[in-house]
Amino acid sequence: MQHPSLTLNMIQLDLASPEPMQFQLYRAMREAIVTKQLAAGGRLPSTRELAQRWKVSRNTVMGAFDQLTAEGYLKGKQGAGTFVTFSVPDFYSRVTPAGRAACADVVARREAALRQRRMKYQGCTHEPSPLAPLRPTVPSLENFPFALWEQCRKAVLRQGERSLLTYGDTLGYWPLRRAVATYLRDTRGVRCEPAQVVICCGSQQGIYLTASTLLEHGETVWMEDPGYQGARIVYEGFGAKVKPVPVDREGMDIQRAPVAEGVARLIHVSPSHQFPLGHTMSLERRLRLLDYAAASGAYIVEDDYDSEFRYEGRPLSSLQGLDQSGSVVYVGTFSKILFPSLRLGYLVVPPGLVDLFEQSRSRIDGNPTLIDPATIALFMEEGHFARHIRKMRSLYQERLELLHDAVARYLRGGLELEKQQCGMHTVGWLKGSTPDQEVTARAQKNGVVAPPLSQYTRRFTLPPGLVLGFAGFRADEIDNAVKRLADSIPL
Repeated sequence: MQHPSLTLNMIQLDLASPEPMQFQLYRAMREAIVTKQLAAGGRLPSTRELAQRWKVSRNTVMGAFDQLTAEGYLKGKQGAGTFVTFSVPDFYSRVTPAGRAACADVVARREAALRQRRMKYQGCTHEPSPLAPLRPTVPSLENFPFALWEQCRKAVLRQGERSLLTYGDTLGYWPLRRAVATYLRDTRGVRCEPAQVVICCGSQQGIYLTASTLLEHGETVWMEDPGYQGARIVYEGFGAKVKPVPVDREGMDIQRAPVAEGVARLIHVSPSHQFPLGHTMSLERRLRLLDYAAASGAYIVEDDYDSEFRYEGRPLSSLQGLDQSGSVVYVGTFSKILFPSLRLGYLVVPPGLVDLFEQSRSRIDGNPTLIDPATIALFMEEGHFARHIRKMRSLYQERLELLHDAVARYLRGGLELEKQQCGMHTVGWLKGSTPDQEVTARAQKNGVVAPPLSQYTRRFTLPPGLVLGFAGFRADEIDNAVKRLADSIPL
């Protein structure tokens, strides 16, 4: 072990560094102590001597000593000097720079094993990305009523309610729960009371909350195939066995469900506007699904993410509105209607499960935010929410027609669009033999976001296709994007 004076002589301070001299000295001495170059019990030179040695002020050295003393590395004894008091445990040497090098192979094996275990979630992270056309499920942000929103927000803050600045109800802001219940009863045929509404940080948290409440490790979940992969990774994260069930133009075909592979504890469906194909579940299939849930004890997660935007007639009534056995958990979101960064959604849970969901919510996020929910509640109560939906429904229908026109002009024979009656995206079927993932990669290089349909499938294969969003983009953006997409598709 080196003598303290010899060790301290090795410390070099960088006069040109923007880092303060005091912190440089503190950090260097701490490193010498934890690497045992300065052993416990060693007496250090005086602060005056060290200041002269390093050509810094004595206050700089005293400041470093004071910090090291406060953290337990040094101790001053009256009339005797300053001593190293920290005795480094043997195990701690493994996390020093020298120890890390010796353990590099262990660390590498640990990281490789973790990476392999998480490979099934690859591509499912939600990273910030530009809202490039034709990205699916993006609302029209330039048409958001900013002035009305700001007006409601200011009104909420002017009220000066202290309750909005404290911890709120675990299940969410009560006036918003009441407004959501009224809205869903009037427009979606959902049968609920405000007490059944749970406000969440987006629909993804709602799905997570549902899984944490209803699922146990090893239980079976049936999911649409193709379907929403964000839900799949949640269920698999809870250790569930996710089993694909095929989808056709009538929605999930429960008669083809893998019953032999396990009775379903949870069934995830999007009956009003199937994601990503866009089909609507037939009444016969809905009743059959509800009958299975009632007989087997399964729960159904109804993912109703954008069915407000229906272009022919009124939005279809919810599956939950047909439920007679308390089997359906209804999931909705404000992100698609208002703006994504709002990160607010909601659940409607069966009355007998409210207390269980409250317990789960308290473990995840016991005191949700209040200012934005209060703003939305007022936005809804004053009628702005319903008017905004009506305006966007008309706009999105126009943009869907523009997408069809552009595809007909630039991609005749290369891509055939589904005839959508609802939602913010559609599916384009590729006519050639080129894999859809290859077309997606080419389109991305041309500045167009067009996810491949194959990324949403697990077991059942579909013809190659692209998922194309239209709601969030102006006419010129749609036209230019389709023109660039044409350059990405071999004809």
